[in-house]
Amino acid sequence: MSNHKEGAPASVEESGPSPDSMSAACVLVNPEHPVAQDILSRGMMEGVVFHAPPAAMSELVKKYASVLAAFPSALQAYDVHNSTMDYLQIEGEAPQITIPVDARHMVIGTGPVDGSLKTNACHVRLHDLLPPLPNSNDERMFLSWMKASRDNGTPMLEQRPRYWCDVNDVVPAIIELLKGETEATVYNLAGRRTWTMEATWGEFDALFQRTNAGKTGRFEFEHLEAKGIPSVAVVEVGAVEQARQRPSLTTTHAFLEAKTGEGWRPTTPLRRSLMVVIANLDEAYSS
Repeated sequence: MSNHKEGAPASVEESGPSPDSMSAACVLVNPEHPVAQDILSRGMMEGVVFHAPPAAMSELVKKYASVLAAFPSALQAYDVHNSTMDYLQIEGEAPQITIPVDARHMVIGTGPVDGSLKTNACHVRLHDLLPPLPNSNDERMFLSWMKASRDNGTPMLEQRPRYWCDVNDVVPAIIELLKGETEATVYNLAGRRTWTMEATWGEFDALFQRTNAGKTGRFEFEHLEAKGIPSVAVVEVGAVEQARQRPSLTTTHAFLEAKTGEGWRPTTPLRRSLMVVIANLDEAYSS
């Protein structure tokens, strides 16, 4: 922890503890990406020291001032590489820091791995993330669903099943990976339950209708009726094999089980995730 004396003003420029005394030292290669910022905001409170490009420091310090007041050494300007550092890279984004050839790093991307694995890197793959990333296909899909629900219609639905996974489950798992000894392999993060798009739409439509009713005060009986928890249907093995397979969770579960004793057990209900999706999209795109 920091050597900052009680009563003295906190500063992110103080030296604080050496990286060796912390759980992890992480270099943010793409500090402006939403996933990187979610990891930063939580990881700073869990003993991770983050190093960011000097050009990004001013904005990050301003944005996370409340966290830095309690953990002033958790965010530092990147200067030179040392062997304790792990580099956090978002796939497909232009790097703001050059990753040394021999440095350990984590590559975070969506969907299956595209191409061969990089050496000295663990690959974290996000599947069916909620809320969806800005400008992603899933964000556009949910926007079309909002319009369909507002018009009392039904959107065109994909046939492939989904394994929805909330960012509030994903980020703590990634932080554990950063703090541990990962291997140069793939760690998939996906929900354990299979959701059909019909079931997902049913949940989304009911929540959006209730949200709209709340705005106007025009509640009908169906808006107030408790729908309960969606039933879990048994699916024939053959049908599952023909449908989109859930990404393998073996390496992720084994790693987290060794670290936390619980393994990979996402707990955020889909209904709660969809409520956040609706709130975020309504705020971002309301006229």
